[in-house]
Amino acid sequence: MDLEWPQIGADQLICFQRFFKTPLMLEAAFDNDVEADSLVHSVLPDVIPEDAADLVASLLVWKEFSQRSLKRARRDVVTHVMFQLPASSTETVQDAYKRITQTNVLTLIESHTKRRQKPFKLEAESRAKRADTDRRKYSLLLAQVIIDAQLPVAALIHTLDDPQQGWIHLFGTRRCNTLKNRYKAWHPFSAWLELHCGRKFPNCLRDIIDYGV
Repeated sequence: MDLEWPQIGADQLICFQRFFKTPLMLEAAFDNDVEADSLVHSVLPDVIPEDAADLVASLLVWKEFSQRSLKRARRDVVTHVMFQLPASSTETVQDAYKRITQTNVLTLIESHTKRRQKPFKLEAESRAKRADTDRRKYSLLLAQVIIDAQLPVAALIHTLDDPQQGWIHLFGTRRCNTLKNRYKAWHPFSAWLELHCGRKFPNCLRDIIDYGV
């Protein structure tokens, strides 16, 4: 019986054949369901859980069913290697390294995975920049609350060469969401004070009581 590829979807099989030149190479890439699942997710990173489970089951059935043919194929490969001298070659070390990295299955899978991860890395960098921008924004909005309260630190920061940077440093390493939540919690009260009392900061306990009522 000739060694055949597993009976899986045509598109899925093409993806596997990109990394494994022969069924024998594919069979040697996993020994159990855990390794088969890891292999499936390496070759098909976007596969949904249901399809991944079906693929793992198909690979395990194929491996079990093809044991005799696979064993005979491995024996033939070993015999061929043991009794045939390698052909002489004028290939340089650099060419040999390039050939190995372009044909080695693990190297190909790793490079393929890294290419797919690159957009996510760029997206993470974009989120970090946006978070930094928002942090500066809410730092300055909270700074205005302190200015409205006429706290002593406001006069001190205004004496700095760069007051804006001083306000940002005032809030230390607090996260963007922390500053955002504090400002959003305070802003409705400040707007209510401005509407009813003509100021943005309370000057007595009654202001807070009236707002709660």
